Amino acid sequence: MKICVTGGSGGMGEAIVRRLKKDGHAVVFTYHARGTHAEKLAGETGAEAILFDIRDRSSVDKLAARISEESFDGLVNTATSPIPSRELFTKTDPDQFIEYITGELSAVVRLSHAFVAKAKKDAHAASIVNMLTAYTLGMPPANLSAYVTLKYAMLGLTRSLATDLAPHNIRVNAVSPSIAETRFTSDIPKRWLEMEAEASPMMRLVTPEDVAGAVAFLLSPEAGYITGVNIPVAGGGVC
Repeated sequence: MKICVTGGSGGMGEAIVRRLKKDGHAVVFTYHARGTHAEKLAGETGAEAILFDIRDRSSVDKLAARISEESFDGLVNTATSPIPSRELFTKTDPDQFIEYITGELSAVVRLSHAFVAKAKKDAHAASIVNMLTAYTLGMPPANLSAYVTLKYAMLGLTRSLATDLAPHNIRVNAVSPSIAETRFTSDIPKRWLEMEAEASPMMRLVTPEDVAGAVAFLLSPEAGYITGVNIPVAGGGVC
């Protein structure tokens, strides 16, 4: 299969790229700020790295155009920009809150629309996997209202597209990992992460490789009758 992974140079994204290449797939992945690391990943795996900025409409349109022209079998929406603030909702800036959600969601919608249009035109089976969070499966922690709201919007999109596209053999699913120790959580105190691991039924944090395995399964023919699901990759912490 040929698969496009956005945000492929980050912790979760990189693990997904490596797993998909290990499974023998052709992979195109995007990066934003980590050009040197992306080039190294491409060299090590044979995947293709392309520059992409989820916050830049012209960059999104450029990637959407490529997806519209090539026959991708899978699209993994992993790219994300930094959370605008980690504080109580009452202390957030409303404009910043709205801009973050609409910007991120707009990119996912535009890329998914291009992917679906091409797959329907080619009349072949295809699959989208969206990266969410375990916070969509229970009460979230404080100070993450914009991030959690975005992920719930993506969950709604996932389930709606699954219903709309099932007759065309296009599946749409999501994975919701619990917290992992990656660059995305680098500003979280180490002790807090240790406490999260201790509270997990499996006594550890999720790893990017755990998430990559779930994504690879959802993209595979073995998951050919699975659509509209949000799989928790959370070690039993939520279900």
